[in-house]
Amino acid sequence: MSPARPREAPSSERDAGPHETAILTIDLDALTANYRRLRDLAAPAECAAVVKADAYGLGMAEAAPALSRAGCKIFFVATLGEAKALRALLPHAVIYVFAGWWLAGGQ
Repeated sequence: MSPARPREAPSSERDAGPHETAILTIDLDALTANYRRLRDLAAPAECAAVVKADAYGLGMAEAAPALSRAGCKIFFVATLGEAKALRALLPHAVIYVFAGWWLAGGQ
């Protein structure tokens, strides 16, 4: 088991919020255990992970690779930009984008 990893501490330069006092610690082992449990409950259907909005604030760069190592092969994101960022992390993942193709310049 890997230890929980603290997220980057609040930065007054980045966010300039005067009331930032919390540090979020993500337990990647708990995240992957939850994924495995849901995957097993869903079987024989496929199970996917939604990592839009920076994995709901958990950090896509940390969460998506951990989920991939746990066996997740299918991911959903909200935008083309998120899909490109996820593709850089997981070149062989199946990635679905919630936003329609028209947002990427389609007609």
